[in-house]
Amino acid sequence: MRIASQSLRQVADLLSEDQVASLIDHTELRPHVLKTKIRSLCDEADTHGFATVCVNGRWVPEASHYLKSKSNRVGVASVVGFPLGQMSTESKAFEASDAVARGATEIDMVINVGSVREMSVSAGDESRAMRDFVRDDIGAVVKNADGAPVKVILETGYLTDQEIAEACRISEEAGAAFVKTSTGFGPMGAYPAHLKLMRETVGDRLGVKAAGGVTNFLEAIRCIHAAANS
Repeated sequence: MRIASQSLRQVADLLSEDQVASLIDHTELRPHVLKTKIRSLCDEADTHGFATVCVNGRWVPEASHYLKSKSNRVGVASVVGFPLGQMSTESKAFEASDAVARGATEIDMVINVGSVREMSVSAGDESRAMRDFVRDDIGAVVKNADGAPVKVILETGYLTDQEIAEACRISEEAGAAFVKTSTGFGPMGAYPAHLKLMRETVGDRLGVKAAGGVTNFLEAIRCIHAAANS
């Protein structure tokens, strides 16, 4: 998706640094990091006024307690079913409730990507049953998140445009607050054409989250231009 430089400048001119910062989930999901890295992540998020820090469930209590000792303006997003989305619905539901109990204020869950693909290649009752499964998988996490916003990670790099749009519709039906592009561990990050498709599908009823490969101001502006909320 080509975006004219003039269009990017127009978007950038409309946004202050604080506005851009408030759209960012400052993320560290690698498996080998130490507590000092998580605290550094929290320090940076608090300094710049980012929306949340996004961490693995193991680090939710540490991030929550540390941020509360500094201020209450940065939330804690915990990933669920990460990064493959292939565990049982019951496992995802427990992981969500456990994360919220330990201090998470938002949940980023990975959709069952294989089931979304299976749904699109099946027909009739089999396809409908698979669709119901995907919806209920998300719905169980929404229910167990106890009011915390749930962002559904679609891992768009594995999906066709039709599958992306249908996954967005299912996420909305299941009560999600956002749809999100990627885990950062899949084949593709935030792609502007996918963001545009997601926004066209959900309208202003859900948020659209750009994730994966958004590492600088230019990439952030490209995503915002493509209609992502954050």
